Amino acid sequence: MIIQRVRESGTTYALRGADFAKLKVDGVPDPVLDYLQQAFVDDLDLQTRYWATGEASLGACSWCYPQPVDVDKLQSGFGVVPATPPGRYQAGRPMGMPDWAPYPEYPPFGAAISVADIEQMSKDSVPEAEIIERINHSPLTNVIRRGRHLHHPHPAGCGSERFSAGSSA
Repeated sequence: MIIQRVRESGTTYALRGADFAKLKVDGVPDPVLDYLQQAFVDDLDLQTRYWATGEASLGACSWCYPQPVDVDKLQSGFGVVPATPPGRYQAGRPMGMPDWAPYPEYPPFGAAISVADIEQMSKDSVPEAEIIERINHSPLTNVIRRGRHLHHPHPAGCGSERFSAGSSA
């Protein structure tokens, strides 16, 4: 029942590791904690894909991002819990990424490449080291787009339905 209500709300919560421990002590069942964690991981993964490929943006839509949470005060939401607003640009980080989440620098700076480009390089016998170098220094394109819809596979059918429903770009 709890998972269904969270799923229907379309909300993902940006919970920290310590928050899960507190919720467990408070009696939240493991399946609920697992769902909350998987939905958060899925949304961060999709935000990173949007950011890395430049194929889509959620803009300043605060409810589109995982919501900051203060488990001790039982509060959540931008403007309620201290957090950088999702529409505010943070160098080297996808929009909406929680301030507390470590994030590597954004390395791509070369010409964009696609999976088809990588396949062609392989067919053309480009050395593996050169292919890897191009991948590491180029933004990827056409990675998650299928026609006019974005696609994000969720492991074992878990994840945020808000993002997996094939939102238009």
